[in-house]
Amino acid sequence: MKKIEAVIQVSREQDVVNALTELKIGGFTVLHGKGCGKSPELEYGDPFTNILTVFVVVEDSKVDRVVSAISKAAHMGTTGDGKIFVSPVNEVTDISTNKKGEKYL
Repeated sequence: MKKIEAVIQVSREQDVVNALTELKIGGFTVLHGKGCGKSPELEYGDPFTNILTVFVVVEDSKVDRVVSAISKAAHMGTTGDGKIFVSPVNEVTDISTNKKGEKYL
């Protein structure tokens, strides 16, 4: 299993949500926040811009499709389009049943 975290521009939210929904991968989380890149542009002394972070955990076989869908949906062709991070997930536990394993994603 892998956790995919995508930090994207707020304006691309609906496109990314639609892309993930079309893949029928199950649930995902969207968090609104603030962030800055390597070279934050200071605007009135605030280096932060509004961003979204999208989290999803999928089976290894789905990683390439999910990353590709997010990348395509979030792409605007400008600096600051975002980043996608992929990390291993060792275990998942369903809180309501306390059962473990990939089938509980």
